[in-house]
Amino acid sequence: MKIAKVQPITTNQSACNFRSLKISYGLHENLLNTQKKFLYEIFEAGKRLENTQYVDLSIKEDFVFQIKEKANPFFALVNPIRYERTGEKQIKISGIYDGVDNELHKKGDAVNIMLDYPTEDYTTSVYLKLKGLRGILRLSYIAKLLDSKKIFEAEQGTETMSNTSREKLVSLLMYKFGDIVK
Repeated sequence: MKIAKVQPITTNQSACNFRSLKISYGLHENLLNTQKKFLYEIFEAGKRLENTQYVDLSIKEDFVFQIKEKANPFFALVNPIRYERTGEKQIKISGIYDGVDNELHKKGDAVNIMLDYPTEDYTTSVYLKLKGLRGILRLSYIAKLLDSKKIFEAEQGTETMSNTSREKLVSLLMYKFGDIVK
C-alpha cells in the first residue's frame, strides 16, 4: 500500500483575520451582470481594507454602500457619503446615519465626522487622494481614514464605555445579546 506524501499545514501570516469588505449575498446576480472593471475595483477595495480594526465597508443589495463600525450598531453611514475640507488641518466626512436609533441620532439623520490632522501638508495629501479616487475605491479610503481615527481614539482612551450613557449601553446590550424568548 502506497501512502501519499502529506503536505504540512501552514498558515499565511500576511492573511487578514477579519473580512472588512462585506458583500450581500443578494448581490450575486447583479455582480454577474456588472462591468468587469467594477469587479476589479471591488477586489482592490477589499485588499485596501484588509488591516482595518474597527470599520467595515459593506455592499448591500441594490449597491447601497455602508461604512459601519465593527460590532457597534451605533455607527453606520450609508451613501451619499461625502467629504469636504473644512480647515487647514481638518476634513469632514458626512453621510446618512444607518445605525440603531439612540439619543444622538435617528436612522436617516445627516451625520458629520471631523478628521483632524497634525499638519496642513498631511491634510492636503489626504484631501488630494480622496479627490483622485472614485466610487468604491474612495469609500474604501474613507473607511480606512475612519478606522485610523478609531485606532487613535482607542490608543488615547477618548472612546470609553464609561463615557457612554446608560440608555446607549442598555440599547447596545439588548441589540447584541437580547433574547426574543420570554
